[in-house]
Parts: sequence; C-alpha cells; structure tokens
Amino acid sequence: MSTDPLPLDAFISYSRRDRAFAERLEAALKAYRPPRELAVAQRHLAVFRDESDIEAGDYDEVIGRHLAQSRRLVVVCSPAARASKYVDDEIARYVRLHGAQAVVPVLIDGLANNEAAPDQHDRMAFPGALVAAMQMPLAVSWRGFDPKRDKVDRGAFEGPWYQLLAHLYGVSRAEIEQRDKRRQQRRRRIAWSVTGAVVATLCAALVLTVLARNEAVRQRDLAEQRRLATQARQLNVEAAAALALDGEGVQRGLLLSLESLASHWTVEAQAALLRHLDRLAPRGRRIDGPHRAPVVALAADAQGRWIASESADLLLVREADTLREVHRAERLGGNSSLRAVTFSPDGRWLAAGCTERAGCVWDTATWRSVLTLGEGGQVLRAAAFDADSRRLAAVVPGRTPVQLYATDGWRALPLPPADDIAGRMVDGLGFVASYRLVLKVADKVLWWDLDPPARLDASPGHAGWAFAYAGTTLVTQDGERRLRVHEVDYGSVLPELIEQPGPWQRRVAERAPLVFLDWAGWPALAAIDVDGMAVVWPRAGPRDPLHLAGGISLGAGPGGLLVGRPDGRIEITALDRPETLRLDRPDAVQALALAPDGGRVALRDAAGRVAVFDTVQGQRLAGFESVPGEGTLAFSRDGRWLVLAGPRELRVHDAADGRERLRHAAGQAFGPVGWSADGRWLLAVSDRQLLRFGVEGWQALAPIAPAEGITAVRLSTDGHAVATTGYSDIARGVGLRQPSITRVWELATGRALAWQSHEAEDLARIGSGVTWARRASGATGEWTSRTAGGDAALAGQAAGWPMLHTLDESHAAPQRPWLQTRDAHGVTLAQRAAERAARAHGKAPSALAFSADGRRLASTGEDRSVRLWPLTADDLVADACRRLLRNLSAEEWQRALGDLPYRSGCAGLPGPTPLPGAR
Repeated sequence: MSTDPLPLDAFISYSRRDRAFAERLEAALKAYRPPRELAVAQRHLAVFRDESDIEAGDYDEVIGRHLAQSRRLVVVCSPAARASKYVDDEIARYVRLHGAQAVVPVLIDGLANNEAAPDQHDRMAFPGALVAAMQMPLAVSWRGFDPKRDKVDRGAFEGPWYQLLAHLYGVSRAEIEQRDKRRQQRRRRIAWSVTGAVVATLCAALVLTVLARNEAVRQRDLAEQRRLATQARQLNVEAAAALALDGEGVQRGLLLSLESLASHWTVEAQAALLRHLDRLAPRGRRIDGPHRAPVVALAADAQGRWIASESADLLLVREADTLREVHRAERLGGNSSLRAVTFSPDGRWLAAGCTERAGCVWDTATWRSVLTLGEGGQVLRAAAFDADSRRLAAVVPGRTPVQLYATDGWRALPLPPADDIAGRMVDGLGFVASYRLVLKVADKVLWWDLDPPARLDASPGHAGWAFAYAGTTLVTQDGERRLRVHEVDYGSVLPELIEQPGPWQRRVAERAPLVFLDWAGWPALAAIDVDGMAVVWPRAGPRDPLHLAGGISLGAGPGGLLVGRPDGRIEITALDRPETLRLDRPDAVQALALAPDGGRVALRDAAGRVAVFDTVQGQRLAGFESVPGEGTLAFSRDGRWLVLAGPRELRVHDAADGRERLRHAAGQAFGPVGWSADGRWLLAVSDRQLLRFGVEGWQALAPIAPAEGITAVRLSTDGHAVATTGYSDIARGVGLRQPSITRVWELATGRALAWQSHEAEDLARIGSGVTWARRASGATGEWTSRTAGGDAALAGQAAGWPMLHTLDESHAAPQRPWLQTRDAHGVTLAQRAAERAARAHGKAPSALAFSADGRRLASTGEDRSVRLWPLTADDLVADACRRLLRNLSAEEWQRALGDLPYRSGCAGLPGPTPLPGAR
C-alpha cells in the first residue's frame, strides 16, 4: 500500500461533451515519465478520470475520496463544462479541501469569462465555482484541438503540454521543457545510432547479398554461355556430318547450322552457311492447276516459247513468259507410260500424249496431231528427235519396240534387225547427230547406225531404269541405283566409254527422270535422288550440286528447272540467283566499288565508262565517261564522291549524277591515293610530293614537298595533320650518309609542325656492321647527324599514326568480327565469302569490293556478271530460310537438342509432328 498521503497526481474534471479531449489528455499524462535530471518522483503520473477510474459505491462518496487524494485538479474548461453542475460541484468541493492554488484550468473551447462580450454569454467557458475561487483564472489553452488530427503533447500543443506538466510537478515550465528536450535529443541520438547501425548492417548485408546475387547471376550466365557454346559446337559437328551428304542432308545440315547460330554465334556455323548455302536453291514459283492428276512429264522448247506438261488426264501447253494456255488435250489414255514430253530442236514438233492413243506428234504451228504413236494396247515409253529435227525415234513395246520416222511427211524409216530386243524393255533412246541411235535395253547400251541401218555394238553393265543421252554424254544407272556418267568417244570404229571423275556417284530414285540442262553457261544434269529431292549436278566448273524441292518429273525450262508434283502443280526454280543482286554486263567490268552502306555499286569498263546502280532494285542511277585503262575506282567515306585514279590522272565525280568535280593530271605515276580520317581531304603521292585536294570546292592546294621525297604517309586520327617519311641516303660500302626523316605537316595549311630523323632505325636496317663512325673512310659529300625540331612530342607520336588508307585498300574486308575471324581450317569469313563468289562466277572473281559496314560484298568475274552477296549472320539466316523447305523434324530436334523446348528455325515453314511425350 502506498504511503503517499495524496496518491493521485491529478483529478480531471470535464463535461461528458469534452470526453474525447479528456481521454487523450489522461492517456498522455499516464504515459509520461519525467526526465531523470528533474528532482521529482521518477514514476508515471497517477491520474483519475471518473469514467475510466470510477469505483463501485456511492457516487458522492467515491468522488469526494478521489478529490481529497488528488494533488491537482485539472478542469477542462468549455461552454459545456460551464453548463455542467457536476464540474461545478467537483471544483467547489476540491477548493474547500485543497484551496484554489491547486486548481489547473485547461481551456479547450469558448472564451474566458472576462473576455466574452455581453452577447457572447453562451461562449463563456469557466464554470461558476472556478470563477468564485479564482477571480481571473489563467488557463492553459488547448483551443483548436482536433481529436481526430492532433496530439495533446506534440506539434502546436507542445507549449500547453509543458505548461500543464509544470503545474502538476510544481516546477517551472522552462526547467521541465529543457530537460525533456535534452532527453528527447538523447533518445533521438540513440535511436539514430541504433538506426544507423541497423541501416549500416542492413546495407552491408544488402551489398553482400547484391554482390552474391550478381556473382551468382554472372556465374549462371557464364554457365549458360558455356552450355550454349558447347551446344553450338556440337550442332556444328552434326551439321558438318550432314552437309557431307546430299539430298536431305543439305537441308538438315543448314537447319542445324541455324540452330547453332541461335544458341551461340560461332565462326564455324557462319562459315557453313557461306560454304553450303548455295547448295540449296531458293524456293521456286509454284503454278497451280488445271492438272487433277500427278504431272508425269515436262518439257520446254529450245526457243523458250512454251512449257508442256502432261498428266494422265491432260496435256497442257502454256506460254513460257505469261503461262497463258495455248493447247490442251484431255482424256489421255490412262495406260500411257510416257515419261517425257519432247519438243523437236527447232520447236516445230511436240511428241506427247493425245486423246485416245498412247502418244501423238503435234504440229506447234496449228496444234493438230500429225502422227499417232503406238497401236492398240501398246504404250509409248519415250521419244527423241535428232539434232536436225529430221527424224523422230519412239519406244513402243511390242514386236518392233523402236520406231523411226522422217519428219518431212512422217514416213516410217528402216531400222537395223531388232530380233534380240523384241519383247524386251527399252528404257530410253537418243541420237548421235543424225546418223546414230543409242538405246538402253535391260542392262545394256546399244549403238545403231542409221545410214545404212546396222548394229554397231552393245555395252553391258548398265543396270537400272535411269537413262539419258545428249551430245557425247551418256548417263545410266548401276545395280545400286547410282548414276554413271560417260563421255562417248567416236574417234574409233566402235564407241569407247570414258567415265569422267566427279560428283556423279549419287543414288537416285528408281525410274528417276534425268534431264540435261544449261546451268548459267555450264552443262548440268538433273535427277530425283533417293531422298525425293531434285538435284542438279554440274558437269564442269567449280559448283556443288544444287538441291531443291523434288517431284515425279523434271524438265528444263527458260526460267530454270521444271518440277512436276504429285498434286498436279508445277514448280519453276531459277538455278542461278543465289545472290542479292545480279547485273549482266555486255562489257567486261575492269573495276568496281561498293558504297560504304552497300546501297550503290559503281562499275568501270576498259574504256573508262562508269555506271552507278542501286543494289536493291538494280536500277541504273548514273553513267559517265572517266579515266580509261587500268586504275582504281572507289567511293568516298560518306559515299558522296566517286574517285577514279588512273596511272597518271585523277578524277572525282559526284556519285549521284556523275558530274565531274575534279580532274588532275600528274607528270609521273600516282603512288598511294586515299582519304584523310575525317574525309575532308583527298591525298595523293606523285613526283615526290603529297598532293592535297579539299572536298569543299575541290581545289588543289599547294603540294607538300619534303626535300627527301616520300616513302610513307601517315595520318593523325583527328584528320588535322599528316606525317611523311622521306628516303635515307646510303653511301655504298661506306655507310649511312643521310637518315630517313619523318616530317609532320598541318593538312589545311601545309605548314611544317615537327620533324625527326631515324638514324638508329636506318642503321639497324642496313646492318650492325655499318655505323656513323665509318663516314670518315673517304666518301665525299655532306654528312648529317641526328636532327629534330618543332613539336618533339608530335614528331614522336607520328610514328604510331595509321598509314594512309588507300583507295585499293577501301575494297578490302573491313575489320569486322564476322569477317576477320578464322574457322577451324584457318580461313577467314571474308575468304569464305570470296570463295562463294568464285563458285558463282566459275573461277576466282576479277574484282571484289566490301562495303565499309561489312554487310555486303560485290564481285565480278569472267562471266561478265556483277553480284552482290550478304555477309552477316542475320542476312545469311534470312537467305537460308528463303531456300529451306521445312524446319527440323521432332526426331531431328530431339536427337540434336534433347529435351529443350522445340522452336521453329524459320517462321512460316512446315514444323514437325511432336513426338509422344515431347515438350
């Protein structure tokens, strides 16, 4: 039990209408603890408020007891309190017990009674008992307090709070406020210290966490990069194995190379695209209908006028250019086994199907049938015209399997005795000029003379169904369905087969159609291989076999290779358009240049005629006459000017319209010609002088002429200065008489800025046995020693400046990673691109030019074509997707990439049917 006679520090008297303030005041007082420096009881205040602290019992008795035990009476004054009889009673009773000096008025609303005007009687806040005890109460003001927004001990009410505490503790307000402020500052410092320590700890932890996370991310990224690089290398190995094959191996290899690049860029994957991309032809143009059955035979006439296609239900002839139908023969004999419609070399006749018989000969002038081939149930298997279009040979199984006709009147012609082939299957036939016939019968090849009819010889060992003959080239099939190609020599009485080496040992489909055709000037052979793809093999030249979408019939047309499809459609594939742009020129191109952005190409012939073309559309932009003969052609760094440097003449033309802006003739041949680093100056070395031509106005400035001549030119990287190195003078048998000297000049003015000799370098070059000391051995002439002048630092730096980038060098491959990186064979991608161009031109290009951005290569060769090639991985991938016929199958993906989620390498191409359980 407490021994304090007055255990309560304060009794709060208030009106029920002011309960919100009284509650908050009570809570604040009970929570307060005085500072330790204050000489008062170090405890929380004991406060009584009747609603919260009232005890059971008689109200008057309980209130009276608590009033007696309270050292202070805190009266919450307001108009409501003045009207309350309970507040008035509590004040009166407390004053009787303790006196008025222990009463602390707190004004929260209204006016002090002595401040109220006569008409503000209802705004008086002091109860009557308070006024009676204290004639002029001095209240602690809490007016304007909002219980919802304000706190009784902070903010705007901090002053009243300390004033109230001073009354309750019996000290001055300044004393308690100062000590409380110091305590608060102490607490804040402690809080700040603790907070700072916590924050520092958290920051350190955060930094360590971030560093650990970043390191984890870095290690994860490195691991992922290593995984992708390993995956790319493995894909490259599998791609190389596939690309060593033909047919579907080419598609699979290119698709694996695309996935390798998608995983991680490697030089091997990009080199594979440059090396093997042209083995796959761009997708051809498809022609729909009106065939409702598979197209079994195709042909075009030699003049390029018509394309003939045949199915079991229809023979159709179209114009080659417009594809307009010119002839139709329906209801063909369903048992026709004709596998090749045939035009005569002069285009006058067409051997093909007809409405009722196995075959007919059509007059292309009238499209009327002039001859029926085959009788009754006989079927036509093949037909061939001789080189002069004078004879037609047809294969019609039966007693006389081969029939021969003269085209002038279509009379039958005699043949050699054919008893040994009667009833045998004749797979094909062809003419040797007009006097000899070649037949394929079972596993033999026969030669018949026609004038007079006689059998010459039979060559065994030609198994299989495939057969083709043209000129002196014979193609048959062996027992493993591999092609055998022979050149036939008729210098002897009997023909001798001379098999040429080459990429001919390929397996082809059974009964594969074989077609001879011209591939950009090179003889070639087309067939359907065992993978169902059409393959074109060059018979000469550096080209690889070309692969494209297959079918069941082939033909050579003016637009490329014709392929007949099982769905009745025809596909025409251009065989020689692998590059972005091709320009065929009547005159050989002596020099070419590619604009820095690859958007224009300039060509110059031997007569000095120059033409500028747009590389997107191939449109001619400008043409003009310039320096004839040999020389260099180059664009300026910004592509605005064309520079032509001949042996002794230099010209500059506007690249947009060809207008000549500068012409300069030199007495001696030009040395290096090139641009300054900033592109403002064209520089040329001639007659021991450095010539300067300013782009603005194209005026020739006074040449820079060092006395010792010029052996090398170097340029500052900012384009403001040029350094020339002059000749050294050596006295034979004696030593160095005049060292080489580097001089630095201001480009704009030609003013000398610095110079420095290089006797030590010269002596090292001449040999260690020659020194300056040997100059006194009797040689005459003026001797020099080390010399330097001007800006010594500038002279020293000049030795490290880059050499003048000449016009010839502007055609070389720029320093780009995808061009200068070497593959596993030590060959750069730039060299691989040049090899690709060489295969297209037939031999090494006569001129090459790279664009400055490294994205394009222009080439020209003896075939008199100019071609533009893409070089970057993105462009090569896009080119590959224009050629590929499908994406990887689900089985190929799983074998190469395991359980990784499937993705399409080329959007829009057929995707796989997912394997069971594949993600």
